Amino acid sequence: GEIREQNGDNLVHAAIVAESAAIGNAEANAFSVLQHLLGAGPHIKRGNNTTSLLSQSVAKGSHQPFDVSAFNASYSDSGLFGIYTISQAAAAGEVINAAYNQVKAVAQGNLSSADVQAAKNKLKAGYLMSVETSEGFLSEIGSQALAAGSYMPPSTVLQQIDSVADADVVKAAKKFVSGKKSMAASGNLGHTPFLDEL
Repeated sequence: GEIREQNGDNLVHAAIVAESAAIGNAEANAFSVLQHLLGAGPHIKRGNNTTSLLSQSVAKGSHQPFDVSAFNASYSDSGLFGIYTISQAAAAGEVINAAYNQVKAVAQGNLSSADVQAAKNKLKAGYLMSVETSEGFLSEIGSQALAAGSYMPPSTVLQQIDSVADADVVKAAKKFVSGKKSMAASGNLGHTPFLDEL
């Protein structure tokens, strides 16, 4: 489906999503690595995401200010993977198309093992930082128990992340590109492509 909210805002916010994978399986881990490969957004206050694949790809296609990131949410029965862009209204088409084309490039196998390893390291670091406090650790135990009905210690989670192969990441990107997508966009949408135009 597609939801478009036309208004007078100078910025266009757009999200393109497709089904990913349920929590607790290898495919969900591949989508998490894909998210960090493409760019999961800055993790520090006032940080930037300029080194991500998505940001580098969009920067080649647009000279206007923008923000772009990949997101992944896994639940007990399914998941959602997508890209989220913020751009000037006049550059919305350039930004959205460049971001989507970067995911397509990964789906075609255009990625390096070094980039995949870096994405795994970012994912593992984020996970470990989330469980380094007692509150975070207890939250993780509760979340796993609710979503999967069991608990995996951090060492097991790290092993599962390490077991994701380059081919698994390509397969996850292919699932997104070939899957049924939904799009939501808000702003002055005169230059924003429709979902079927991507």
